[in-house]
Amino acid sequence: MEHKVDVIVLGAGMVGAASAAFLAERGLKVALVDRQAPGEGTSYGNAGVIDRSSLLPTAFPRHLPTLLRYLSGQTAHLHFNAGFVPRIAGWLFAYYRESSPERIAASAARLAPLAAHAIAEHKGLAARAGVSHLIRDTGWLHLYRTQGGFDSERRDHDLMRKYGVAVDELDSAGIAALEPHVKPVMTRAAYLSAASSTSDPGALAKAYVEHMQKLGGVFVTADAGGLVRRASGFALASENGVILGDQVVVALGPWAKEFLARFAVDVPIAVKRGYHMHYSAVGNAVPGRPMLDVEGGYNMTPMMKGIRITTGAEFNDRDAPPTPVQLDKAEAAARTLFPLDKRLEPQAWLGRRPNTPDGAPIIGATPGVPGMWLAVGHGHWGIGLGAATGRLVADLVSGSTPLVDPASLSLKRFT
Repeated sequence: MEHKVDVIVLGAGMVGAASAAFLAERGLKVALVDRQAPGEGTSYGNAGVIDRSSLLPTAFPRHLPTLLRYLSGQTAHLHFNAGFVPRIAGWLFAYYRESSPERIAASAARLAPLAAHAIAEHKGLAARAGVSHLIRDTGWLHLYRTQGGFDSERRDHDLMRKYGVAVDELDSAGIAALEPHVKPVMTRAAYLSAASSTSDPGALAKAYVEHMQKLGGVFVTADAGGLVRRASGFALASENGVILGDQVVVALGPWAKEFLARFAVDVPIAVKRGYHMHYSAVGNAVPGRPMLDVEGGYNMTPMMKGIRITTGAEFNDRDAPPTPVQLDKAEAAARTLFPLDKRLEPQAWLGRRPNTPDGAPIIGATPGVPGMWLAVGHGHWGIGLGAATGRLVADLVSGSTPLVDPASLSLKRFT
C-alpha cells in the first residue's frame, strides 16, 4: 500500500520534530520518520538551554596551557580515543582553523539572525502544542572559579553583547544572591539573564510531534536509509507500506553524513559524544537555572527527572561502547560546587552531537538533489536552535518568505 504526502521528514529529534510541526501548520501533509520514538536520540539528553547565545560556536582551544589541560583529561571538557582521532584529522584541522578569533566572529555573524529567534519560536510552538510549561524563563549562569578564567572569555561576552545577548557580570556576592546553594568556590560569573530552558527536552520534542499529528501529520517507524529517489519525488518503505513524498527534509543528526553519502553529498560533520546523569537534591537545594562550570567542563540543569549534569566532548567512533570517564570528572567537580545527592540512573546516558567545523548548522537545499532539504549539524544547539530551524525549513519547503536569509547557512559555504 502506498501513502502519499507532501513532505517526508527524516529524524524525530528536536530539529525534525519542530520542522514537521511547522510544515503541518502550513497545511502540508507530513510524514515524520524515525526508527525509534520521537525525542529519544541526542535531543533527549541535551542541557536544555534555549538562548540567542547559541550564536557562539564551541571553539577548539587555542591557548596551549588550556589545550594541554584538556588533553591530559584533568577536566570533563574532553576525552578522546587516540586510535580514532586520525580518522577525523581533516575535520579537526578545519575545526582548529575555524576557531580563530576572526572566524569565530564570522560564525557568530552567520548564526546571529537565526539565534535571535530561538526563544520566540520555541515559545510560540510550545504554546500551540499546549506545553508552554516545559519552557521556563530562567537565565543561564556561566560560573568561573578564577578571575583568569573569567578574563579569558571577555571576548566571547563582548561578542554576545554585540548581537543583543544580555550578559551581566557578577562577583561572588552576586552569585550567592542568585544561587544561594552554590558553594563559595566561584569567583566570577556571566549571567545570561534573558535565556530560557526546558525542564524536559525529550518531552518537548514529543509534544511537537503530537501537535503535528493533530494537524494531520503521521509518525512512521522506519529506517531512513531506505529512502530512494524516483522520477518525481522520493519513496521510503515501512512496515505499513511505501511512503511517497514530493520533498524530503534530512534532520538525521549524527546519522546525516552516512545517509547523505548515498546521494553523493558530502557534509563536513563529525560527532562529539557526550554523557549525562541525573542526581537527587540534598534537601531543597535545587538550582534555579542552568549553570555552566566553565573551567570544570560541564553543565548542570534542573530537570523534571532530577538535576542533570552534561559533559563536554568525546571524540570516539559514533557507535563505540560508552566510556563515561568525563561524567566521573564532572560529578567530582560538581560536588565541589553544589550539594548533590545520589545518582538516579544505574548508568550514564550517551548522546552524539553532530558538529560542523564552524559550529553553525547546515540548512537549505541539497546541491544536486532537487527536493531534498538539509537541517543538520546543530552540534550543541539542537534543542536551542530547533524551533527556529523548523520555522526556517518550513519557509523554504513551502516557498514562503524565509525567517532569515538562509544563504550563509547553506552547504555551499564549505565548497
